Amino acid sequence: MQAKQQIIPPQYTVKDYYKWGDNPRMELINGYLYMMSPAPKPSHQEVIVKILRQIDTYLEGKKCKVYGAPIDVCFAKHSIVQPDVTIICDPKKTENNFRCEGAPDMIAEVLSPSTKSKDETEKLALYERFGVREYWIVDPIKYTVKVFLLRDGEYMLPPVKYSMQDRVKVDVLDDCYVDLNIVFSGLVAEPTRKRSRPRRMTNPND
Repeated sequence: MQAKQQIIPPQYTVKDYYKWGDNPRMELINGYLYMMSPAPKPSHQEVIVKILRQIDTYLEGKKCKVYGAPIDVCFAKHSIVQPDVTIICDPKKTENNFRCEGAPDMIAEVLSPSTKSKDETEKLALYERFGVREYWIVDPIKYTVKVFLLRDGEYMLPPVKYSMQDRVKVDVLDDCYVDLNIVFSGLVAEPTRKRSRPRRMTNPND
């Protein structure tokens, strides 16, 4: 009986990621390449800006910094991503002024139809594994935020869920709140589309 051939997953590295450049934009998770969606919708960007503005105002003159996409966050040899919102409190992680080396303190991802599955599965597992202390999943269609907090190396389940009328405490910061009414007010609703799995690429030229 012929032995079943073992399928070895692709193991691309951060070196490969930079070799291919940013056309098309990609993320690398556990050695797999993921095509990033085309330029986000204006409402997606509006949500990011409104979150960034509130956090950045609080952080003025403080050690921690907040960044909006695109900023490369390198977790390991086989994983590098570009979160929508990133808070970094250890200046050594960005001292090369090139990328964030290691886990940020907080990450927020704003869902879109093409990234929803990846943000809620692959990225959730990645951020938990490497110790991101706080992870927000922001849904601009349902006007909700799910907050995952790391305790003893694992995210507490179920996550805490907030809606449009809430002010969300940024757990990694002492007294910082994000007003979701400000974040979601005035958004133009996007049409609901069929959810798709994120596209794994075996080659960036696919």
